[in-house]
Amino acid sequence: MKALKLLAAGLFFLCAQAMAVPYTWTDTYDPSPDIQVPPSHSFTFDITDGPNGFRPGQDYIGNYGVDVNLYSSPSEQIRICFGSLCTPVFDKPVIALVNLPGIMGDRVFFDLSGQENGGWSVAGWLQLNLAGTLDMTISSLLGSFYFGDATLTAEGERAVSEPGTLLLLGISLLAVVGAGRRRLA
Repeated sequence: MKALKLLAAGLFFLCAQAMAVPYTWTDTYDPSPDIQVPPSHSFTFDITDGPNGFRPGQDYIGNYGVDVNLYSSPSEQIRICFGSLCTPVFDKPVIALVNLPGIMGDRVFFDLSGQENGGWSVAGWLQLNLAGTLDMTISSLLGSFYFGDATLTAEGERAVSEPGTLLLLGISLLAVVGAGRRRLA
């Protein structure tokens, strides 16, 4: 009888653990029309929405990255004109700051060529794992530019339970109940 209870308890604990599979969550923030910076612009990514959204406390994010579309405005180009014919020679200096949670992980971009890869921070990783959101601010340190869009890609593990696992869990619970009834009788 004692062996049956130990077996049932072992099956219960074995089956109660969920399996984890690799998973990727994405969220895109795309303001329309594109936003001119300065002033700064803040927004929050949210990967918890939708049927396959991130579930804080169940799923786990191991790594994440942010891609940001920043580009210079035409007013930031220095032009040389000969009569009515003007041609841009080079862009005025532009410095953009992509600010993530925490004191580390911010990225500074000097040459805005379009798609830029943002930083990574421990505080941002914690915010994603605890709440499924990531705060971000884009600021100008010099000059003006446009913010087109940003995409967050978070990679980790999604907790899933298999039908066989649930079946074993049910059998182990029935065995525990049966052993308890037999002892009372």
